[in-house]
Amino acid sequence: MSDPPLNDFLEALAHAFAKPLIPVRTAAEELRMTAADPNSQRMGEVIFRQVEHMERMVEAILDLSLLQRSRLRMAHSSVELLRVIELAVEACRPALESKSQRLTVNMPEHALQILGDEPRLVQIVRNLLDNAVKFTANGGSIHLSIAAAGSQAQIQVQDTGCGLTPTALARLFDPFVSELTAQADAGMGLSLNITRHLVELHNGTISATSAGPGEGSQFCVSLPLSKLE
Repeated sequence: MSDPPLNDFLEALAHAFAKPLIPVRTAAEELRMTAADPNSQRMGEVIFRQVEHMERMVEAILDLSLLQRSRLRMAHSSVELLRVIELAVEACRPALESKSQRLTVNMPEHALQILGDEPRLVQIVRNLLDNAVKFTANGGSIHLSIAAAGSQAQIQVQDTGCGLTPTALARLFDPFVSELTAQADAGMGLSLNITRHLVELHNGTISATSAGPGEGSQFCVSLPLSKLE
C-alpha cells in the first residue's frame, strides 16, 4: 500500500486536473461539430481525443488513490454481462476504427448474470480492450469471448499484438510498469493494476499469457455468476 500522504496528493492532483479539462473538452467538441473549415474540424477532433485520453489518466490516478485506501464505492446488484460487453465495445469503437483493427465477439447463447457494479464491470472489459488496441498494430485483430465455466463467467481478450516476455508477464499487474514495453504511448502503467483490483473486488481472478514478443497476448477474467439461465 502507498503512504497516506501520497494517496492524498494523488487524489488532490486528480481533482485539480479534472476541472480545467471540462472547458477544453467542451471547446474541442464545439470546434469539431460546428467549424466550417475541414482542417478546423480535424483539429477539434484531435484535441477532443487527447482530452478524452487525459480524462482517462486522471480517472486512473483517482481510482488508484481510492483503491489504495479501500475507499472505492461499488454497488452490488445483478448485472447482465451482455450489456457490460456492449457498453465496453461501444466505448472502444473509436480507438478500434482509428487503427483499422478488427474485433470479433463470441457470446454464449444464454444470458449470464454477475453480482457487481455495472460501471466497474464495464471498466474491467474496456481496460482489457483498450490494452489490446494499444499494443496491437494497425490492421490487427482482437477477439473477445465470453463463456460460462461452472459457477464462473470467463471473459477472454486475445490480440495479435506485440506480445510479452516472461519478465513483463511477472510484473504485468503491478502499477507503473509501462517501461516494460517499447510502445511509445504505453501510458502510466495503471490500467491493468486497477483492473486487477476491480476484478478482485468482484471476487474474481485475472491472468495473462503470451507466447513471447510478437506473438500477441491473452487475458482471462473469471467472475462468479449470480445466476445462469
